[in-house]
Amino acid sequence: MIHIEDDFLSDFEFNRIQNQLVYTPDFMWQFCPVTENIGQDDDEQDAFQFVHGMYRNFAPCSQHFQHLESIIKKINPRALIKIKLNLTTRSESIIQGHYHNDLPFDHSVALFYLNTNNGYTLFDDGTKVESVANRIVFFDGSMKHLGTNCTDKQRRLVLNINYL
Repeated sequence: MIHIEDDFLSDFEFNRIQNQLVYTPDFMWQFCPVTENIGQDDDEQDAFQFVHGMYRNFAPCSQHFQHLESIIKKINPRALIKIKLNLTTRSESIIQGHYHNDLPFDHSVALFYLNTNNGYTLFDDGTKVESVANRIVFFDGSMKHLGTNCTDKQRRLVLNINYL
């Protein structure tokens, strides 16, 4: 089951998170090649994204993890597994990733959208979730899904939270 909530955080909390994660000049990104694109031209097989790991191996791995407190508190997980922030850049056409599961075991996923753009998350059942700032989508980790970039903004930003 897919559950979508708009205006997940108060405007104050959402703006605070955006300012601390998105508009901070010292925020470091890691380049990550994406090689499994579907239906793309050969030139676009070199698609990429940037990622910032926030939490893994049962511990925070970023100095910015503390800024996620309001999101985590509201989700109220039994346990966190992994949190990362994904950034894809604008291109002339939408580039879809491939359908995947984040982890190979039972878990839940929350995708929190940090900006509004024409990118989206697509599930293999056909459900399409548009990227809208301060929207969150919850789903079972066994559901295959894919993400895209965008064509109308400089970047698409999605916080990916895997939890129990």
